[in-house]
Amino acid sequence: MNLANILTTSRLILTPVCIFFIMIDGSYSKLIAFCIFVVAFLTDAFDGYLARVRKEVTEFGKFYDPLADKILTTSILISLAFRIDEIWCWLAVCIICCREIAVALMRRWRVPHGISVVPNGYGKLKTIAQAVAVGALIIGAGVAPYLLWIAVLLSVHSGINYILLWRNKQHQGMDAFFIAEK
Repeated sequence: MNLANILTTSRLILTPVCIFFIMIDGSYSKLIAFCIFVVAFLTDAFDGYLARVRKEVTEFGKFYDPLADKILTTSILISLAFRIDEIWCWLAVCIICCREIAVALMRRWRVPHGISVVPNGYGKLKTIAQAVAVGALIIGAGVAPYLLWIAVLLSVHSGINYILLWRNKQHQGMDAFFIAEK
């Protein structure tokens, strides 16, 4: 296992540890949870970079890196929604989770069909907005609800953008199939 895959795996391991500190009442539990989340989020920034620079891109990394990102973000958001227990938070978390599930299912379906859509700036911006919102929610910042709704808007926008790109690629692939048949 290379360093990039170790970082991806560490993100999966850090997720329940972060959730533990979110859910307990302790004088430093929020700060510890925040620090763990920041470390986990930074592994996301470095694992892909290291894999490309060191030319160690693996099938494991291609599959588990985006999965680890979704597990980290959605699990922590759900934990925070339980902790905050207000309708605005649950609604935002449900929207984000639905988007993440829809995109994950589309990615899973497209692989056997040879349809590839490269992540773009909208997805990266969405990821950063979600991370900032999650961090703010963990520490209980007053601006956290607004940051979460910004993350929701960017999540929906990037999800729609992803669907449109995927749909265009799918139609291009079908056109190529029908041309090849003629």
